[in-house]
Amino acid sequence: ASPLACLVLASLGDGRLLVFPPSGLSGRWFVEALASSEWRAAALRSALVALAVAVLSVCASFCAALYLEGRSMRRTLAVDTLLLLPGLVPPIVLALGMGRLALPIGLDPWLALTLAHSQLVLPVTYLLVRAAMIDLDRDLLRAAMDLGARPGAMVLAVILPLLRTRLAVAAAFAMAVS
Repeated sequence: ASPLACLVLASLGDGRLLVFPPSGLSGRWFVEALASSEWRAAALRSALVALAVAVLSVCASFCAALYLEGRSMRRTLAVDTLLLLPGLVPPIVLALGMGRLALPIGLDPWLALTLAHSQLVLPVTYLLVRAAMIDLDRDLLRAAMDLGARPGAMVLAVILPLLRTRLAVAAAFAMAVS
C-alpha cells in the first residue's frame, strides 16, 4: 500500500516529471489523461477485458466446483490439479505460450488476452468458489431435493443465492488481478 500511496502522491505533483515528494499539488496529469481519447479507449478496453475475465473465470470455477460435488477423492484431486496448475506457470511463460498459440490460428488479440488473463486468475477464483461450495449447508440442498427441486432449479434457487457474495468476491479479485 505504501508504494502505491507514494505513486499517487507523486502523480499529483505539478512538475513535468514524477518526483516524490511533489513540490506542489495539481491534478494536471489526471485531467490530461481523461481528456485523451487514447487513454479513455485503453481504459475502456482494459475494463472490458477485466469484466470478461471475471465472468469467464468465475463461471468456469463455479462449474468445476459444482461438478466436483459428491465426486470421489481421486476425481477431485485430478480436477484440482488441472485447475491449479496454471498458478505454477510464470506469467511471462504463459504470455509467450499464448502468443505462440494465438498468432498461427488467427485468434483475435483481445480474445487471446482474455483467455490468458483468465488462465492466470483461474486458480485463485477456483479456490475461492470451491471453498464456498464446501461451506454450503447441505441441509438446505437436501431440503430443496425433498421438496422436488430439479438439479437446475436447485442451482438457480438455492446454490447461487447462497454463494452470491463469495462469487462477487471471486469476480472482484479476478478483475483486480486482470
